[in-house]
Amino acid sequence: MATTHTRAQHTKAGHSFLSPKMGVTDGHGIGRLRTEKLGASRTAFSRLLKVSENTVFRWETGRVKPDPRSTELMEHLNRLCDVLLPSMNPEDMGEWLEKPNRAIENFRPIDLIEFEYGRQKLKALIEETGIRVNTL
Repeated sequence: MATTHTRAQHTKAGHSFLSPKMGVTDGHGIGRLRTEKLGASRTAFSRLLKVSENTVFRWETGRVKPDPRSTELMEHLNRLCDVLLPSMNPEDMGEWLEKPNRAIENFRPIDLIEFEYGRQKLKALIEETGIRVNTL
């Protein structure tokens, strides 16, 4: 019998998750997504978002706000982290996002998350493990 998990079952005690409506345009929220959820350096995070490391620094310090594409991508990453972090270490999340995955036709998850079709493929992959996914 397959086990389904609710969002409540995926909350780690003592771990501060950002809500799906997190302030990804807020420097503090961006920094928390990068460090707490993805366990990523600025270099790795900038590579995931296809922006410069300096751009990430300026977002986190509040000097500039992310463009709409980057904001949307960070919102999708945030939701993906909410789903996967209970079963994956933050340090492993960034690596998983960047590696081609045979289960999704050798695409990198980070490349799929930008598009609705790709998010549906990721959702299906995750749900095969028994984790219920509302939205990515």
